[in-house]
Amino acid sequence: MAIVVTVPRDSALQLRLVVGTNPDTGAPIVQGKTFNKIKSSAIDQNVYDVGY
Repeated sequence: MAIVVTVPRDSALQLRLVVGTNPDTGAPIVQGKTFNKIKSSAIDQNVYDVGY
């Protein structure tokens, strides 16, 4: 489930994605992607749509 947190300044959008499972331990493999310089004027719904 995505969570949108509104910050009244330029900030970043960080995504953390489960991309698979470790075959030896069964633990999830997580990778991250960060989008920097998100403008404070960006509409919350637009930021959510990018992350979704």
